[in-house]
Amino acid sequence: MVLNQSQKAKIQEKIKEALSRKGRGSWECSVCSHNAFTISDGYVNFPASDNPGQIVFGGKSLPNAILVCDNCGNTYFFNLVVWGIIKDNEK
Repeated sequence: MVLNQSQKAKIQEKIKEALSRKGRGSWECSVCSHNAFTISDGYVNFPASDNPGQIVFGGKSLPNAILVCDNCGNTYFFNLVVWGIIKDNEK
């Protein structure tokens, strides 16, 4: 699935809210200290399994937004269900 502009705006707002709670106005990359990021057009689904050695195809997954540092490429993931951007049954 591709994230639309409304969903990307919600992601940006959630990041701003999290920074505000920490008393910070911007977020710096933990690798290079750069503060410009790009939100990927799509999202990644991490498979969820109760068995750590099991490879899962289909079934429950955790959809995450992908945020990439514009300078070094360090990548961050944010759960879209927890943030209310995607409903659990939409994945």
